[in-house]
Amino acid sequence: MRPTRSLCLIVFAAGSVLLAQTPTAPPAPSARPQRPDQQAFNQANSVKDPAQKVEALSSFLKENPDSPMAQSAILGIMTAAAAAWPDDPAKLPSLGDQILASAKGITRAQDARHIASALLRADKALPDAERFARIGVERYPPYDAQPYDARKIPQSQVQYEETRARQLETLGLVCAKLGKDTEARRTLEDVMKIDAYSAESARALAALAAKTGDGADELRWTAAAFLAHPTKADHDAIAALYRKSHHDSDDGLEPYLDAQYEALFPNPAHLDHYRGAAKRMVLAELLTGSGCPPCVGMDLAFDALLERYSRADVAVLLYHQNRPKPDPMTNPNSMARYDYFEAHGVPTVAIDGKPQTGGGGHDQAAEFAARYAGQIDKELLTEAGATIELKASLTGRGIPVNVRIGGIDPAAHLKLHIVVAEKTIRYSGESGIRFHPMVVRSVAQIAVDGASPRTFDQTFDLDKIAAEIHAYHDAFEKHDDRFNTDGTFRWPDRLEHIDADRLAVVAFLEDDATKAILQAASIDLSRPAGGRAE
Repeated sequence: MRPTRSLCLIVFAAGSVLLAQTPTAPPAPSARPQRPDQQAFNQANSVKDPAQKVEALSSFLKENPDSPMAQSAILGIMTAAAAAWPDDPAKLPSLGDQILASAKGITRAQDARHIASALLRADKALPDAERFARIGVERYPPYDAQPYDARKIPQSQVQYEETRARQLETLGLVCAKLGKDTEARRTLEDVMKIDAYSAESARALAALAAKTGDGADELRWTAAAFLAHPTKADHDAIAALYRKSHHDSDDGLEPYLDAQYEALFPNPAHLDHYRGAAKRMVLAELLTGSGCPPCVGMDLAFDALLERYSRADVAVLLYHQNRPKPDPMTNPNSMARYDYFEAHGVPTVAIDGKPQTGGGGHDQAAEFAARYAGQIDKELLTEAGATIELKASLTGRGIPVNVRIGGIDPAAHLKLHIVVAEKTIRYSGESGIRFHPMVVRSVAQIAVDGASPRTFDQTFDLDKIAAEIHAYHDAFEKHDDRFNTDGTFRWPDRLEHIDADRLAVVAFLEDDATKAILQAASIDLSRPAGGRAE
């Protein structure tokens, strides 16, 4: 257990006795009971007066030195102190030193970074911010150069390097603020080598490139910031920079961003090609969202699954959801699948109708890919519960589909799903994923009964599908109970056009009672420019 932090030292460092904390009503109860330390932090952090907030959070820190909220409390203390004493910035470094006096080892390094970050945000005592930032960096040398037993570090190498990147980032940003451009550039470039998702480092590097007039580097780092955590401001900045160096034209901007994305964020998940003798087609479904950070690992894992299996063995479908943020690839059909599975969040994976919820980041993609490949391999060796013969073609903007089903149990309650999916949609959402495969655009559902072979015909109209998505987007912009109660939300990109050259049709037969998939079939309707469907 780390030493108890001294409230009296913190108050002494402030140079004056702070006012007593005004009693504050506890936060409204949430669906999940909060830990006592979480409740105490929330109450202290809700104090409005800066000086009283310093005292409240300091008391919390003294009483809960080992709480997971301790780091947030330190950042809150320093931020509130900067607001409480705007005309006396010298108090802030002294306050930071008193906080560090009772911290050891890794905890000391993390505390030092939060102190440096607070000083940087407040633009106060920047030389001291640099001093605190260096304390953090010194405790985190490169993983292979640690001067102590790596086994004693309670972190994996990935976690260690990510923490080290945050330490370096703080130092690099402080150096940039102090005008130490050479060190700032070198340090921030090291951050990007460790963690390409460090958008703040990329923006700082773009600003440093602008100071030297290096337009290519300014464009490159601005693109890196946008691709890591897309914002409209970053995209507008990229477009302006690109036009400046390309004769005032946007032509080629998206391919440029595609190439930067591929270089910055290679998929860490790779699987050998499946060489077994499949007895059926397996359906792999993913409920995901472009604004869902924990979906990143699963999105990349499904990319790896698409590479491992042929479309004759595995059909993949992605149903986008407005979870936790609005996603322009969502539509009423994709949301209906979420309700059908009675899902509890995204990402949710269903292999042949068996839903499983849970996700993670970029570094977990390989683990997820291996896990679901193992499940799919087993399913491929089980006998199908029905036969499906699927025919589909692309005629102008229409897709006539014919499905013939056989070998079914006459007592089963079955449903035939016929899905039109767009094989690739390019969209950079908040999660940072840019390419989205097999996005569900429309679904037809047909009840099936009887044991004799049954034939079903369904025609999809691409313009009608686009119009339905357009109407959904319009309605969402008028009102949504979760994201647009005041009618001010606007989609950053509506993604309503259906690319007829990148389509696939998937049909699957599902037991409505158990959600089990009896069999699936898939047809690729993709066609080269001016050519026929494949």
